[in-house]
Amino acid sequence: MEAEYEICDIPFEGRFGCMMELARACRALWTSAPTSFHGEHIKFDRKYSYPLLEDPGAIKFWFGLTDTPRNVDRIAELAMAGFRW
Repeated sequence: MEAEYEICDIPFEGRFGCMMELARACRALWTSAPTSFHGEHIKFDRKYSYPLLEDPGAIKFWFGLTDTPRNVDRIAELAMAGFRW
């Protein structure tokens, strides 16, 4: 919802980039420790999140997206980054 982005001071137009970055940051946290991540919206150094996944390739995300060509490309981009769906 647009109001949620406004509250977080994130442009609504950039929501997909933020979502993709969040998925990458979560993957970093769930697969190694300590880990660091430096994106446009999310930044952290030497953080821990336990327990780590036994199979790092088994991370699953559910996205409420319509099946437009651009959204399929986004999902494919995350899959190519090591996510298993």
